[in-house]
Amino acid sequence: MSDGVVVASTATAHWAWVGLRLLPTSAPADTTVERAWLAGLWTTDHGARWELRYTSGRPVSCVLLGRVHGRDPATVVAAAVALRQRLANTPGHIRAEPIMDTNEVHASLAPTARKSRFELRKRLAWSLSSRQDTNRRVCFAVTPLAAGGVSWEAVWQSLAWLSSPTTVGVYLEPSTALAGRLGLLAAEYTTLASTGRSSPMWKVESPPDPFAVAAKPGYIEAVRRYANRCYRLRISVAAEGPVDPSFVAQLAATTGTVACPVAPDDAAVAWRNLATMNREWLDKTYRQGSPAGELDDAERILCDVVDDAEASAAFRLPSHLPLFESAKKPTGKRVFVSYVQEDLTLVEKLVEDLRHAGYDVWMDRSRLLPGHRWRSEIKRAIANADFYIACFSPRYWKDQTYMNEELIVAVERFRLMPRDRPWFIPAMLEECELPDHAFGPNETLSGDMQYADFGKDWDAALRLVIAVLESRPPGI
Repeated sequence: MSDGVVVASTATAHWAWVGLRLLPTSAPADTTVERAWLAGLWTTDHGARWELRYTSGRPVSCVLLGRVHGRDPATVVAAAVALRQRLANTPGHIRAEPIMDTNEVHASLAPTARKSRFELRKRLAWSLSSRQDTNRRVCFAVTPLAAGGVSWEAVWQSLAWLSSPTTVGVYLEPSTALAGRLGLLAAEYTTLASTGRSSPMWKVESPPDPFAVAAKPGYIEAVRRYANRCYRLRISVAAEGPVDPSFVAQLAATTGTVACPVAPDDAAVAWRNLATMNREWLDKTYRQGSPAGELDDAERILCDVVDDAEASAAFRLPSHLPLFESAKKPTGKRVFVSYVQEDLTLVEKLVEDLRHAGYDVWMDRSRLLPGHRWRSEIKRAIANADFYIACFSPRYWKDQTYMNEELIVAVERFRLMPRDRPWFIPAMLEECELPDHAFGPNETLSGDMQYADFGKDWDAALRLVIAVLESRPPGI
């Protein structure tokens, strides 16, 4: 199928999927605007649902997928295109690019990371019923998600640096007409939380079930929260190798969920949910150790239903961080980075962040080719740079390093510049002393030059450096 619409059919039904790449812009994120955007998408037409897919790497990639279904193939394809257009009307800090290659949509639906999986769910608690005047053997309580705009920046930062390729999927399916089923549950738990009798022939009263007493307010609140429009939520984590448990715990804490390893018996269905954008029940995984066969349909619904506030806490669009694939165009500014080889890992992270922010970064490891006169090339690159970043750490203070030669060249050039022109930027990768190179009358790097402290707060330091890089046009 053309136009980036993937279609699957049976004799009686047809399904269609579409995708969009989400690219942060330089505009600041606004969770209030995000929430309004998400609320504006709500529709149950053609069984519409959508899913965010964050994939690890540097940069982190983010794809927004949509799915519809119906009985007429032409109508389903038209509905899929219309859904893609609605999804593309993203808040100002995001640019959405429709994916017009069906192979790319296929690849986004079924990522290669599939060997190790977790599902993040609402926390489910249970207790054997103490009442004899009911058919209920087990009582349940489901904890709502904590809504309140918790920042996802730490999650995205961790995702960028995971050693095993990892995909996080956040699925939302608009839903309605749940009040009746949840109302029956609320009535049942109200009864269990009250005094009752085990038989009309006996006058012995059964005391309230303590667990039901604690659970009753949650069921009454659920009737209010999910009476009309709501969503069914699935959060999935799939990795090529072992999932970093600290990352899963971080994601669970951010979304207010509990992390559940996918049980072997549920693995095939869990993968099908991810590959087809579905939410089929994973019995051993989702019931979180509670007795089998005791959760009824209404309680299963309560385990994954969310309102607008809960949905917006879990369904977070990428913000303008350098670790994302970015919509920002190249700035045309040339940045020379000086460092010692022992700091290569941290420096590569800095270089990658700057390149994703649109800067042309000169680094000897990637720019010097066989046959180059490397000393001349380095001096030429420093002379042509719009900015010079010197990276310092305790490793700088070794016996010999060519970085000192680069510093001499850079300082000499900096001494000739106007005093108010920003050009030389010290970057403190880890706490250490700065060298005492003189760059002006009675002025030295160690005594008079402000530095960016990446060891204390990487993202804050990066924002400060980018603010300096943005302070003047290239070539001036």
